[in-house]
Amino acid sequence: MSNKLSLQPAFQEELDETVSAYTQRFAGGGMDFLLAVEEVLDRIEKYPESFPIRSKHDSDIRGAQVKSTQQKLARAKKFPYLMIYHMDSSQAKSKGRTYLRT
Repeated sequence: MSNKLSLQPAFQEELDETVSAYTQRFAGGGMDFLLAVEEVLDRIEKYPESFPIRSKHDSDIRGAQVKSTQQKLARAKKFPYLMIYHMDSSQAKSKGRTYLRT
C-alpha cells in the first residue's frame, strides 16, 4: 500500500537550491542529485516504515532538532543529503536536511 507524500515548502525550496548548486559545480550533477532524491522519496512513499527512526544523537544535523520519536531518516545515495520525515495520519511528511560528511 502506498502513502501520499506531502512535501513541506521549505523542503522544496532547499531541494531547488541544492539542485542548482550541484548543477553549477558538476556537469549533470543537479540532475543526478534530483534523481537520487526522487528515488528516496519514492521509497518513502511506498515503504515509509523501512527507514530507521531518528535518535536524540542525531540532533546535530544542521540544527534540525528531534521533535518526535517517530521521525525517520532517509539518505540519498551518493550525495551528502539527509531527509527527515514522519508519519502523520497515514501520510508521510518529509523535511529535507543537508549535512556535511565527516
